[in-house]
Formats: sequence, C-alpha cells, structure tokens
Amino acid sequence: MPKALNSHRNLSIRWNKQRNSFLLDLRPIGGDRVTFDTKAEATQHAKEMFNIFESGKPATEIKPWTVEKSIEHYIANAERRVADIDDNYGPCNFTKQKCDLNNCAKLTFDGLALAKRNVADLDVDFI
Repeated sequence: MPKALNSHRNLSIRWNKQRNSFLLDLRPIGGDRVTFDTKAEATQHAKEMFNIFESGKPATEIKPWTVEKSIEHYIANAERRVADIDDNYGPCNFTKQKCDLNNCAKLTFDGLALAKRNVADLDVDFI
C-alpha cells in the first residue's frame, strides 16, 4: 500500500552522492526528480509543490524547455562535478564543453537562434 500524502514531509529528500546534491522526488504528486544544493532549498520547494498539489493545479512545469535553459542546467551540474574530487571530470573538460555548448547555441536556423528553440522541437528531421 502506498504511503499516504498528508504533508510535504512525506516527499523523499535524499543526498545523491553521484550528483553531489539533494534529490527531491516529486513523482508521488505528479512531478519529477529535482536536485538542490541544500536541504533547506529542497524542503522549501517540497512545501510549494505540495501546496500546488493540494489545490489541484499541475505540479509539473508546463512551459517547454529551450536549448538555452537546458544548457544552463547542464553547466550548473557540470560545475558541481568539477568541484567533486571523486568524479573524474576536470576543469579542462568543463571549459571545453562550456565553450562548445555556447557556440552551438549561437547558431541560427531560419533567423532563429538555436538557443531560443524548444528542446522538444529538435528531432532527426531538424538535425
């Protein structure tokens, strides 16, 4: 029998050693897994999402991700990997990937920069 969802405290917040961050599991209320640097941030987000869940609004982000937003999230995760000594990901790799991603985002197709396109629109036909 699944756990009863009476408050935000029933949502799982765990330390993820591989990502070097706290992982908040919002799947029981229709969300995704979200990472945070501190447990306080994760707890605050859990409160907000649980309030949205109780009111009946959707807990997932409706606005589609752009390439620019996905690059920002990837770079933030890569910075955490560089700071982690146990992860074999050095600053040289990070710098090269950051430059390559930013240069790719500047490419334009039909007058629109790749950074402004939605990730869901990038399919085999587009590439």
